[in-house]
Amino acid sequence: MPEPTTAALLAMEADIFGAWRPGGRSRTFFVCSRAWHQGGVTTPLVRRSFPLLAFGLIALALMAASPARALGLTGQGMSVVYYFPDASSVYGGAPFTPPSFVVGPGQETDGNVEGLTHVLVDFGEDMLNISFDTILLDPIWKPTPFNGLIFTSVLPHDIATATVDGSTTMAGFGDSRVYFTNNQIFLDWSGLGYVTGTMLKINFTFVPEPSGALLVGCGLIGLVFARAKRA
Repeated sequence: MPEPTTAALLAMEADIFGAWRPGGRSRTFFVCSRAWHQGGVTTPLVRRSFPLLAFGLIALALMAASPARALGLTGQGMSVVYYFPDASSVYGGAPFTPPSFVVGPGQETDGNVEGLTHVLVDFGEDMLNISFDTILLDPIWKPTPFNGLIFTSVLPHDIATATVDGSTTMAGFGDSRVYFTNNQIFLDWSGLGYVTGTMLKINFTFVPEPSGALLVGCGLIGLVFARAKRA
């Protein structure tokens, strides 16, 4: 007797908490099916493959009902360093207190640039606020290849996009001034001016995290088709 085709396997009807009766004997599974028959006899391939296929379909159904979770920055361990005059040169005249932190409610850290300007950092779930407090009158950051901050996360941050919010008040600071790698965020304000109260706000979106149900379901269904190919 020929084995069922892939199309026949996919055509099985699933009954939640139903009974499967191969050869007239009742056998109950958590999730069951009326198995594919040829001439009234359940084939060996269906008997071997059905439990995997059924659980795979249930996992995919759970995934469809629960959208993939978007990641965020809350709870992420981070560090920050001032770089000048380029993105490979640490500038010792601008220490941050603390230099490392965990993203949570409120301000995370405060940078003291040459004793003249404070750079206040506040991360949120999907945003970053930077504000300035200075004793100088209308200062301008020196124009160099890089003049600004580099944040490094302990784990990959999964940022997909970074855009400057319309509430930003530093003239000339646009999206091209913010860029990132898989575990770093760069802010470059080279050549731009500021005063006390000047503020930057950057909004982030994140790469969705694959649903656990999707991974399990695809794996189980893939195993079913691998068995069907070998049979």
